[in-house]
Amino acid sequence: MQSADLGSATDCGKCHQRLYAGAPLELERRVRLAKLDTQAHPQVAAPDGIRGIPTMVLFQSEREVARNSGAKGAADIVRWVRIAAA
Repeated sequence: MQSADLGSATDCGKCHQRLYAGAPLELERRVRLAKLDTQAHPQVAAPDGIRGIPTMVLFQSEREVARNSGAKGAADIVRWVRIAAA
């Protein structure tokens, strides 16, 4: 699956360093990853209640099944997705 990019907040260095530093490669067969600049696109984030960044939301069949906030390393992201999607 491909990842989607709706922009990245210019002040979110942790997101760039951690979220997209290996996790997509390990997860690409299981999930579709997307990142969103919530400052530039608040209308997209608002319906899902995304207020803090970084926030990861896992959806299955268009329903939220898990949510996690705070900067995480790639290994932690992969572990979280595998547990939450099980």
